[in-house]
Amino acid sequence: MALALKRFTSVFNVFDVWQEDQFDFHSFSLRKGQIKAYVEMVRWEDHLREHPFYTRAALSAIQVYIKIHDKPLSNGTNGVSHGDEDDTAERKKAAKKARKEAQKAERDAAAKKIEPNKPTKEVEVVGKKVDEDPEGTKLAATTDPMQDAMKFLTPLLEFSPKNIDAQLAGFEVFMRKSTFGFQ
Repeated sequence: MALALKRFTSVFNVFDVWQEDQFDFHSFSLRKGQIKAYVEMVRWEDHLREHPFYTRAALSAIQVYIKIHDKPLSNGTNGVSHGDEDDTAERKKAAKKARKEAQKAERDAAAKKIEPNKPTKEVEVVGKKVDEDPEGTKLAATTDPMQDAMKFLTPLLEFSPKNIDAQLAGFEVFMRKSTFGFQ
């Protein structure tokens, strides 16, 4: 589930970038006098959050957040919660992987000590983004999943009010948030 949330958030961020880039296009189009392209873009931006990719990603992200709210994930399972026997198997796998990585690091360190003047293959790329959460575990370890679901739900309800799936997702989120005072 954690990796899925990461992917859904990426889709959300792409649509945010598109929306922010529209503001640059307004001044560019008016300055260059491309009225036809400007009118087409304004019509397109009116329906940006109705795009099927955004709708599908947002609804799926909301469902994941609802599942996290109903049954919180235990740490270290990478978004998968099965049972005790699966947890012990995953712990054993993680321990084995950590041992292998430690052994590899020791071998690399020993190789560097033997040949200190040998050029390394690691080249630092300037300006490259480093993903601090490649598996999405920070997204899945949220303390308020319903608030995070609202980030996806609000544009759906605002720009796709006739989408029945968005309305059902809104009902599920609002019921869990107890916005109406129901328990």
